[in-house]
Amino acid sequence: MLLRLIRRFRLEENCLVSSFNPFPLRRLHKKAPDIPVAAIYSSHDDVPPILRYGIGAYISGAPQLIKPHHEKINRLWALYQIRLRRRVVLPWTVNDANTARRMAALGVAGIITDDPGKVLDALRF
Repeated sequence: MLLRLIRRFRLEENCLVSSFNPFPLRRLHKKAPDIPVAAIYSSHDDVPPILRYGIGAYISGAPQLIKPHHEKINRLWALYQIRLRRRVVLPWTVNDANTARRMAALGVAGIITDDPGKVLDALRF
C-alpha cells in the first residue's frame, strides 16, 4: 500500500521510509531499492533489546542510513559512524537549539524535529 502511494504520487526522490521495525523496511527495500529506508533506534526500555543498538539497520538491508535517538550520539560515536563507516545519520527528535547545534557540529546529515523553526534558527550562521 505505501509503495503504491509513493509511486502513484511520484515521491520516490522526496521521501524516506523509516520505522523501529526493520522487517517491513526490508520488504520495501527489496521491492523498491530506489526508495531510501532507515531503521530508527534508541536505548529506551520500550524498544526490544536486540534493536537498541542499530542492528535493525542491518536487518532492513540498508545499513548506511540510520536514525538513532540524539542521546546516543557523542563525538566518538560520530567519528566512528559518520567519518569511518561513512553512514548517513539522521538523529531524532531534536527540539532544542543546543542539541541541534551539537548534532550539526558532529556532522549529521540532517535532523528530525518537531520544531523546525527553532532548529533552523539555531543553525543559521
